[in-house]
Amino acid sequence: MRKKEEITAIMDNDFEKLLSQTNQLDEFQNGEIGCRICHCQMTIDNVGIIIPVCEADGALQLEFVCNNPNCLTSK
Repeated sequence: MRKKEEITAIMDNDFEKLLSQTNQLDEFQNGEIGCRICHCQMTIDNVGIIIPVCEADGALQLEFVCNNPNCLTSK
């Protein structure tokens, strides 16, 4: 029997709001954010996982993993 897991999704317009709230919208739109595994340029079409990270100063930043199967299954 397979284990049931909950998956949280985000809509495109909410995604832009989230990037704006973390001050990463310009970086994302300018192609300056890469996959945390393979470092490929992140786009709206290749986001596989969004990882919230709390910085030392308490600010929330987002890290991304692309939708490449090798990256999605990497540890």
